[in-house]
Amino acid sequence: MKRLSYVVITAMLFIVGNSFAQQVIPNPKPKSQFDVNYTTEQKEAVFEGGLEAMVGFISSNIVLPEQKEGKKSTVLLKIVIGTDGSLSEVTVLSGINATIDQALLDVVRKMPKWIPASVNGEKVASEQVISYEIKY
Repeated sequence: MKRLSYVVITAMLFIVGNSFAQQVIPNPKPKSQFDVNYTTEQKEAVFEGGLEAMVGFISSNIVLPEQKEGKKSTVLLKIVIGTDGSLSEVTVLSGINATIDQALLDVVRKMPKWIPASVNGEKVASEQVISYEIKY
């Protein structure tokens, strides 16, 4: 008898518990873009050959003044990479002096096309900051 009442109580708790459980019901008509979960695949723009190839390109093409002061500093440049991989809007964010900054700008403007950024397989324009350490 005790066993039967124990089974009945357990079954009732199971039925009552399941009737109050939450269910996930998909929203067939989302009201806004925030009602839907979107999956995106994003790839950032890259120099053909990667970071090492980019540093090698800059190092082999930059023309610095012959006078060396024995200093080392980092220059930050902002670039915009178009959907075709071409560079535009190359600007110095943090430079050393006008001569060295201009030498670095000249080299970056001569870079070959990059592999452009993409979102869900579609090419998009993007911005990047290039950091380059110079000994002068």
